Amino acid sequence: MYIAQTLKDRIKNQCKVKDISIKTMLSECGLSINAISQINNTGGMYSFNLAKIADYLDCSVDYLLGRTDDPCVSSQSDTTLTLTAHEQEIVAA
Repeated sequence: MYIAQTLKDRIKNQCKVKDISIKTMLSECGLSINAISQINNTGGMYSFNLAKIADYLDCSVDYLLGRTDDPCVSSQSDTTLTLTAHEQEIVAA
């Protein structure tokens, strides 16, 4: 079960961390100024709108929903492996 207040609080917190007003974030995501206030425990928010907000705030949807306390987005396609010079020599051999 997801708690609407957690979602609202985390969106507001991420805006504050990013030094972005909620109004600006919603406008740039193409969402109504009332989108945050309309979130409730029974209705929720459209998944596409939630994804837009998470992308804009550079955090995961799971973080906004309260499923994790880590706001970082983790994606296997975004993972970059950095090898030391010694490791690069081993791979080359």
